[in-house]
Amino acid sequence: MIYLFGISFFAVMIAKWIDFIQKYEELKEDNTMVYQGKNHVVMITWSEKAKLSIMEILNEKKTTDIVVIDKLEEAPIDDDNVYYVKGDPSKVEILDKANVLEAKSVCLFASDYPVDVTAEDGKVLLIASTIKQMAKMKNTDPYIVCEILDEDHINNGHADWVDDYILSHKPFSKLIAATALSEK
Repeated sequence: MIYLFGISFFAVMIAKWIDFIQKYEELKEDNTMVYQGKNHVVMITWSEKAKLSIMEILNEKKTTDIVVIDKLEEAPIDDDNVYYVKGDPSKVEILDKANVLEAKSVCLFASDYPVDVTAEDGKVLLIASTIKQMAKMKNTDPYIVCEILDEDHINNGHADWVDDYILSHKPFSKLIAATALSEK
């Protein structure tokens, strides 16, 4: 009798564990999951440079979690350490889903083929200012790195919003990966 009870209990526990894993995978695929980790890297706006930077970070530190925020329908990269949050990164609720205030660093990218360089740089700086305002209210200070397309726009950005600017035409993926992983 005890033997039968033990086997039944063990079978139920295995079934529950499998169910939990399936639900986790569904949430991850549906992009409805909220990332709750800390000391991760957040990448905002999917681009070829973001992809190269993620690969560089994963090659450097395989245990680093990376959260990508973009408006794509599904996750742009499939890796156990890469999480995807779908939505407008200028919205506080989307940034909260990626837990940006607990991130080690936040990297903002310009899109691959911007129509208007000024608008693209303005979008990047708007998102950076949104994150810094959120951080100010919660008394935190995530490290923010921005890709800027026009060097003249660096002077137009508020110095307190961004910790590092990286010009788009400079050698990029290794530089942003090193900056994102550096100690503050």
